[in-house]
Amino acid sequence: MGDRLTLITPAAHTFLNSTFANNPELLRRAKEPVVLVNPADAAARGLSTGRRVRVVNHNGYFLADVEVSDRVAKGVVASPKGRWPKLTTGGANPNAVVDERDADMGKGAVYHDNLVELELEPLV
Repeated sequence: MGDRLTLITPAAHTFLNSTFANNPELLRRAKEPVVLVNPADAAARGLSTGRRVRVVNHNGYFLADVEVSDRVAKGVVASPKGRWPKLTTGGANPNAVVDERDADMGKGAVYHDNLVELELEPLV
């Protein structure tokens, strides 16, 4: 499949972190979860915009639709945070792939970046 990719989880433009992420109108505007993938990484994996993938590592996975974009660097993927798992397709969000440990600096959360792979979700 290739090298693992660094996942970053920027703030969603539709929600305020997870506040308002249960609002039906904001959920409609947000559409389905997406993962931005650099064109080179997408080509190496046979991915195109709109294709559903599992963003996965040893901790778990979440589902997202690919958006091929040069807004992320090669080797990096981005999926906005803030969705409620129970209101998300597949029942998981980017938190599913985050280690449950403290960061080495400052003992804060480690949810802003980690290594993942992209696996094709079977078409139904």
